[in-house]
Amino acid sequence: MSLQRFDFFPDEISLLSPVASPTSVVQRIAARPSRQRGIVLTEHGWKKLVGMKVLQNQHGEWHTYELLGDRTLLSPRTVSKIVGREVGVDRHTLKQFFDAFDLFLESDDYCLKSCGAKKSSNPGYKAVAFVFHFQL
Repeated sequence: MSLQRFDFFPDEISLLSPVASPTSVVQRIAARPSRQRGIVLTEHGWKKLVGMKVLQNQHGEWHTYELLGDRTLLSPRTVSKIVGREVGVDRHTLKQFFDAFDLFLESDDYCLKSCGAKKSSNPGYKAVAFVFHFQL
């Protein structure tokens, strides 16, 4: 292994910009727009999903959160928030869910959690779906 020689010439060093103060970093972080995580499906959005048979198979059986999560590339917990309609998610996540099923997300498909969207009576999603994995 050969050694390399590095020459150091102080005249050629460019001046580095000063390090930002902690207060300026906090101000820049606070100035960024935050993600709006209070979006829930409206009744219109819910009916669109049910009408397109996104949540059920051809035999009428409800898909598990895990299966929907695999299809949408979202975690089962996030899918449960979307389908349960009680905990808000951000718009980007809801759009990703709709895009996975080639559905267009319209403005009347969602609203802020504070808008009072009613949770529909859905027997398939009243309880958390459990999946057991067995290793042979």
